[in-house]
Amino acid sequence: IAIRLDGVSARNASGCITLDSVSRSKHVVKISSGNKVRPKTTTLTQVMDGLSNGPDLQSDLITLSGLEFIFAHRSVPFADHVSRTRKEHILTSCTGNTIALSVSGFADFAAKITPQGNGSISAILIRYDQTYRLELRTNADLNMNDPACTFSTAASDTFQLAATEKFVEAHFDEVNDQSEF
Repeated sequence: IAIRLDGVSARNASGCITLDSVSRSKHVVKISSGNKVRPKTTTLTQVMDGLSNGPDLQSDLITLSGLEFIFAHRSVPFADHVSRTRKEHILTSCTGNTIALSVSGFADFAAKITPQGNGSISAILIRYDQTYRLELRTNADLNMNDPACTFSTAASDTFQLAATEKFVEAHFDEVNDQSEF
């Protein structure tokens, strides 16, 4: 598409150029159609490096792998489809790096449930000041069928479940029916 800028105001909103008062019938012109948009494959580390010294992928369609929703954001609706309210979720890598994922309440998949596993996501990278977030276009852009690697309840407390299970097993080996608590 092309956007005619006559009568449109542009402003810098926290490092992102935004257009205001764009009328689809008056300003938007379709140049061609049927073009397949291919996401750029990158890593969360490369995305974060773009804030300081790497290529800035702002407004690009990207694919990230090895991500999953934090525990508190698994198996919940993508957004509030009743009140049409946007919802943000936190995605985490197995190493604890995080990024926010935003979903519109108007999305046709807003009522669907977020996945529990690990995998890849294709989304549009949005930048506000020194913060990135992902904007999900459709739930078909998620492929999270691998087992989750974290069981975090918040972005800052990612830990491995296997270590917790061994701790519990080690401290209950000597408990019997006669033990007092």
